[in-house]
Amino acid sequence: MSIKEEYISIMEKQLKEWTERIEELKKKVTQATSDVKVKYEETLKPLLEKRDFAQKKLSELKKSSDEAWVEIKVGLENAKDDLKTAMDKAIAQFKDK
Repeated sequence: MSIKEEYISIMEKQLKEWTERIEELKKKVTQATSDVKVKYEETLKPLLEKRDFAQKKLSELKKSSDEAWVEIKVGLENAKDDLKTAMDKAIAQFKDK
């Protein structure tokens, strides 16, 4: 397995894990009272956008040539970091309620 393939595998697993956690948070939204539900939905929206962006970057990486993948990897790393930060923030907000 090449370095690129290993990296893709790692990122796929990470995004799958985060998607599962997002689904758990979505369930909490549906169970929340109306006043808290609005706050949860506001927290989830940017999280979903960041997840979708990271998935888009991963898709670009999969399609890239062996020479170009390193450049795309930088964008994916930034997207991953943004998503992780948003995920940590969302989880903290959901725990506070």
